[in-house]
Amino acid sequence: MIDRKLKLKWNTPNGIAIWKLDEQLLKLMKASGCYELTLAIESGDQEVLSKIIKKPLNLKKLEELIKIIKKLRIETNSFFIVGFPGETKEQIHRTFKFAKRLKLDFSLFFIANPNPGSRLYEICKEKGYLRKDFELETIDYFKSNYETPEFTSQELEELRNREYFKFNLGLIYRNPIVFLKRYFHTVTTSPKYLFKYFTDRCWSYLRPKKSYH
Repeated sequence: MIDRKLKLKWNTPNGIAIWKLDEQLLKLMKASGCYELTLAIESGDQEVLSKIIKKPLNLKKLEELIKIIKKLRIETNSFFIVGFPGETKEQIHRTFKFAKRLKLDFSLFFIANPNPGSRLYEICKEKGYLRKDFELETIDYFKSNYETPEFTSQELEELRNREYFKFNLGLIYRNPIVFLKRYFHTVTTSPKYLFKYFTDRCWSYLRPKKSYH
């Protein structure tokens, strides 16, 4: 792409294997037209990554990589997942705090869901965590389909919703240019809708709620 001077712009919307990145590769990616990376981080707690998800990602090395990515002026998206069986409330809160500390441009927070055939499904089934109304058709990564001794479905959903909107509303302050780029069409054509969208959700998710610590 670089040698042929294709001058293409590209990104990685589905996430990438972060542990395969280094400064040399990132510079080549930037030179070839990469303008945005989606980082599939999944957890901000090293123990959850290593022992529950079993993902070969070192969070300390990740922080150094993100500094390089920002220096190269590549925009950053990320995926996080909370609510795994065996994950504690404290570990879930660490994920949200870690995401804030990274100061990424945009993050999506999902709730772990037991897809039939997966190890997660087998664990939930064995331990009796699945909700009685669980069906394959009801899987929604913003909803919880099981409950553990650590949290209920409602607790997890409320926490995820509140942190999601707090984090991404903060994009206005962290990087107003990226915010405008992301929401430019709505800002220019329906500013009242955008204002109502955020104020409604801010009130819904930022108002005082029961603590789940």
